[in-house]
Amino acid sequence: MAGKNKLLTMVFLLVLAVVLTACGVPYGVYHTVQKGQTLYNISRVYNVPLEDIERANNLKHATDLKTGEKLFIPGAEKKLYVPPTVETANNQSNHAISYKNANQSSSPGNNVQGHVNSQMSSRSGAPAFIWPLKGKLLQGFNTANGVKHDGIDIKGQEGDPVYAVADGTVIYSNDTIRGYGNMIIIKHKNGFVTVYAHNSVNMVTKGQAVKQGQIIARVGHTGYATGSHLHFEIRLHSIPVNPLNYLPK
Repeated sequence: MAGKNKLLTMVFLLVLAVVLTACGVPYGVYHTVQKGQTLYNISRVYNVPLEDIERANNLKHATDLKTGEKLFIPGAEKKLYVPPTVETANNQSNHAISYKNANQSSSPGNNVQGHVNSQMSSRSGAPAFIWPLKGKLLQGFNTANGVKHDGIDIKGQEGDPVYAVADGTVIYSNDTIRGYGNMIIIKHKNGFVTVYAHNSVNMVTKGQAVKQGQIIARVGHTGYATGSHLHFEIRLHSIPVNPLNYLPK
């Protein structure tokens, strides 16, 4: 049965190659799966529908990936770098800390962000989060195939303060995950984690306890950011959730 499936896959790829060539589309490339990469991110980076990659590689589920596996990306012109998912940062404990504590403030976040919606604390045991930055929403949360966006993007001016949305402990403060630039990850109660990326500078270090409303970073455009803004995520047990469902209205 395995041999038959392999033969069918080879036949499919051959037919696909003929069709793509006839349409003037490059045949494709082989991408070697690295630790922390997901099929969703690979699909997004190569701009190839997830279903096409699954079909081309005879994958039954998006999670059927193994590190070191060669994945055929139909229609891709060249190999591209795919950043690991953010949760892999939890394991990067041996990296040196790039930034030290500086000019920390304990000014209450509600003075900047407005009234906290008390009902948020009852949603899945989430803390009563505040907004990390006051600014225009540039991009929302989206998990659709091909346009997956694990958080929200908030516009800010270079150097604007970024606030911790709730009490917690810093589990990552560095720039070693390509694409996110200077990034901070804070662990909160009940399995919640928040992510703050593209900072011009991080102002807290790994292992540090932070308070809600404390300035933890400054807005920037490091990594793959286009223009000054904050990329912000809320994750529950490593799964991205829509921040707008947890932040005050």
